[in-house]
Amino acid sequence: FVLDVAKKKGIEVKTVVILNEDSIFGDYVAQGARREALKNGIKILDHITYPYDIADATPIVSKLMDLKPDFVVSVPYFHDAILIAKTMKEMGYVPMIVAGAGGCGYTDPDSIKAAGEAVEYFTNTYSYNPFRDTEWNKKFVNDFKARYGKIPTEAGGIAYYNMWIIKEALEKAGEMFPEDPLNPDNLRKAFLALDLTDENSPAAQVYPSGHIKFAPNGENLYELAVVLQVINGEPHVVWPEPEPGYEPIFPHPEWKPSS
Repeated sequence: FVLDVAKKKGIEVKTVVILNEDSIFGDYVAQGARREALKNGIKILDHITYPYDIADATPIVSKLMDLKPDFVVSVPYFHDAILIAKTMKEMGYVPMIVAGAGGCGYTDPDSIKAAGEAVEYFTNTYSYNPFRDTEWNKKFVNDFKARYGKIPTEAGGIAYYNMWIIKEALEKAGEMFPEDPLNPDNLRKAFLALDLTDENSPAAQVYPSGHIKFAPNGENLYELAVVLQVINGEPHVVWPEPEPGYEPIFPHPEWKPSS
């Protein structure tokens, strides 16, 4: 996302610092960010890990201010994301962008409520797009809002389309193997036989790419993630296909080359 947007805007990006909380989740996602940075020739100035229940982010932000990376990749949960964002705001630290890749991270409605202006222009990668304009996704979003008073989180969206995938796979198994649909081998064959699209599947209408078909290794051949950015205190999809009326704000309006 960062490299694609920087290229489109004619901005050179050379350096990054990767931050992650030290659980298996944080380490795993951060290693993916590390591989992508190295593959694209981005110099990793540091890779900082910290306990998820961190109480003081001042040393981390101080180090960022000393290193002056072009951008920061951050893999947080909730508490640590709020603490890091607020500390950056208090200390006046502004990189080109803080690109989040966390469990709820920076663009979740509760995160925005808790952090306020500190997360303005922060981004987060989602395996769910709450703004997809399809019948079933709009129904899910409206039902979620009615119950919880906010748009669905990434975890909520993933759980919803995964349950639909399971339902459709079970139905497929019943069609293909009526005598023994729950046999593990038969279930696997049913999952691999699925070819779900917006035209024939509620699951696909909620999934970001609108297409779900599994490879033999279990991965979706049409996987897609989207990037949400906090703009005027609200989360909006800005990549790869921005919501109508929005585009990625990059770099941060207050960023200066020496910052």
